[in-house]
Amino acid sequence: MTIHWAHTNSENAADALTAVEQALAGATAPPTEPGAVDPQLLALVRDDPYLAESLRALHAGWTVDPHAIVVSNRPGLSWAINRFQRLVRRATWWFALPQWLQISAFNGAVVRTSASLLKEQRRLEQRMDDVAGGHVLLRTALLEQEILSLRAEVARLRERIAALEGNRI
Repeated sequence: MTIHWAHTNSENAADALTAVEQALAGATAPPTEPGAVDPQLLALVRDDPYLAESLRALHAGWTVDPHAIVVSNRPGLSWAINRFQRLVRRATWWFALPQWLQISAFNGAVVRTSASLLKEQRRLEQRMDDVAGGHVLLRTALLEQEILSLRAEVARLRERIAALEGNRI
């Protein structure tokens, strides 16, 4: 069950219906759980166990359970405390549900954005390795060839200068 709030400053029924239509049109569906961590994503962070554990924690606990309570373990009173918490939670769920849905939507977006940013970072790192590895090595080889050819040309010019100076004397 989802509650949608609609507000209008008018007492006209048509304005109220328009406000309800706008509220329903702008409403977003409750977020869906992204599920378990993508194995490819975990493969990206295999070098960093802390990051892998953080990703698992993000994916496991991003939703806010509106019916969760802090379970009491006090001897003799725990059943009453737990029952009272459930009663209060059921009595006030309608008040806190919009905030819980908003928090869950935000947490889900953070989880998906974190995964996307991590994938993009790893893709850019791979691209940098490809560019740096391939182009730098190729460019270095070309420069070394050019240096060798220029050294050979300088040696030939020195020999020619020596030959010309030898003919002059």
